[in-house]
Amino acid sequence: MDPTRYFKSLAKQLLKEFQAGDVRAIQRIKLHFRKLAKFSLQPAQHVIAREAGFDCWSAFLKARPIEQRFSLALSREPGLCIRGISEVIPVETGVRTRQSEAIAEQRCQLRKCVDDIRWTVDWLNHASDPIDSIDWPCSSDKLKHIAETHDPTRRICSGIIIAAGMIVGLEYQHDAGSPSVLFSPGGRRISSPH
Repeated sequence: MDPTRYFKSLAKQLLKEFQAGDVRAIQRIKLHFRKLAKFSLQPAQHVIAREAGFDCWSAFLKARPIEQRFSLALSREPGLCIRGISEVIPVETGVRTRQSEAIAEQRCQLRKCVDDIRWTVDWLNHASDPIDSIDWPCSSDKLKHIAETHDPTRRICSGIIIAAGMIVGLEYQHDAGSPSVLFSPGGRRISSPH
């Protein structure tokens, strides 16, 4: 999915929710704007860009493609963080809990790993020769181990391998009670180094 199109659709949805008087949408907007009288699509795009970790909409548009695609993964998976995928307990917008603050901090840590995510995406894209060395579904922990075996100088955390897997289009499902996921190839095969 194209990140720009995805985030534009989120901005349009936010604008519709605002126009309908949705309380949650108004609370989200108030985190970024004091006055709401002239709220339109452009400010909605700004809110969406800020929520995605960018300073503004134009900063999102100027970002490297890997940063845009990573932001898309974060947007689609609210629990994605440095440790993997944490269970997110819904709370009212603007209300901070110890758990939500911990996940926010771990997401900030993961955001600092964009270059490692890019390397892992490249590795996944180039290591995808069809072979029978991996039994599917494959846990993110196992795939992480294979990537680290490929380049022993790299330390790849669970969040990096999950984000990279999402970016290259591997299908995944949550591994119950664990920050790991189970990947399936979705028509792709990832090779193990010999």
